[in-house]
Amino acid sequence: MTRRDQIHMFVLDTIADDYEEIEHITELITAWFGACNLGISRNEIVRALIALTQEGFARAYHFTPGHESEEITVLLSPDEIQPQDPYFWITDKGRQEVNCPDVGWPLDDEGLLRKDWVPPEG
Repeated sequence: MTRRDQIHMFVLDTIADDYEEIEHITELITAWFGACNLGISRNEIVRALIALTQEGFARAYHFTPGHESEEITVLLSPDEIQPQDPYFWITDKGRQEVNCPDVGWPLDDEGLLRKDWVPPEG
């Protein structure tokens, strides 16, 4: 598994249950990478979100004041990802990826690093 794959796996898991914004996604993934004794930048997470939306694994949404969601269909740039906008959610294609065997998942049910886990390449 590559570092990119590991980041994508974490991002998809984070957005699998609900719409999530970048601050929440970054907080969780930073904690998971920390538990793996690895560092990660917000920029890497933003790039992963953009790639996952381009590849059809995730979608980005704006929310209007009436809590209506509007899918963003244009290519996002990193500057457009602000603390509370947009929100991201997994697609059916992304859900299939999340439901694959946890071959590269580094943490056990208690959130501790698995002894058999191998850090990602590159």
